[in-house]
Amino acid sequence: MHFVEVLKCWEDCKSLENYDSLPTVINTYIQSSNARINLTSADDVKSLNSLITAGFCDEYCAATQNVIIDLIIFFGNNIQTRYQLLTYFSILKPLIYGVISDSIICDKIKLLEALQLYTENLHNLDVPIEPILFSRALNYIIRIIHSNDDLLEPALGILANLSHFSNLVKQTLTKKEDFEALRSCLLRIISSDQVSRSALVFSVAVRFHLWNSADKFFEGLNAHRTLQVLFNVLLNGDVSVCGLCAGELLGDLSSAEPEFFTSILTR
Repeated sequence: MHFVEVLKCWEDCKSLENYDSLPTVINTYIQSSNARINLTSADDVKSLNSLITAGFCDEYCAATQNVIIDLIIFFGNNIQTRYQLLTYFSILKPLIYGVISDSIICDKIKLLEALQLYTENLHNLDVPIEPILFSRALNYIIRIIHSNDDLLEPALGILANLSHFSNLVKQTLTKKEDFEALRSCLLRIISSDQVSRSALVFSVAVRFHLWNSADKFFEGLNAHRTLQVLFNVLLNGDVSVCGLCAGELLGDLSSAEPEFFTSILTR
């Protein structure tokens, strides 16, 4: 099935003002395709922009929003297509506005997972991000981390991705007490016996990128625990976002602070 068939269905649905057939067509495409976008005309580009926007528009029902988010996640799992959507279609803007909006009725966890996916490795993709947009996303994600356990894991994943942009984080969290509140919250999460492995890895990544290994968390017994957690994730063959984050964090630690490893391995 070709993607232009999805776009044709979308245009037909709009003209009829009936979107019942859209989930079936999109799900069929997801099951049968390789996540490549081949657009042949300016009309196709316009139609795709319209389809993406609809996923974050309160004019459409939850079923329509959810299946469009499914399609966006499907595309995002292919790095080439993800980059295409980030650059040519500026998908970060509608994604962030969708996440922070109270009027969007689609699955919130799914929406956060989409934003986590599209901010993954963003610092290496040379994709510009507007400071105001960044600040809105960061403030919203931090509020979730402070108050919503159900959304904690994807929110921490997003924060781990955004923490690579430490200068933008510092421009947003201008008060020292805001930084300390976040630091204390992350410590509480890391210290919890109930925390998931992914949430633990994401929290450690945030602390490293925002406070570096000068953070007391990377000293003494804490350093041993950090390495143990990260290596266990990799040794278990975890190739999820958590595993990728753990591998990248180990690389960052060894590059930025080689004595961090030396002090542990020589004991």
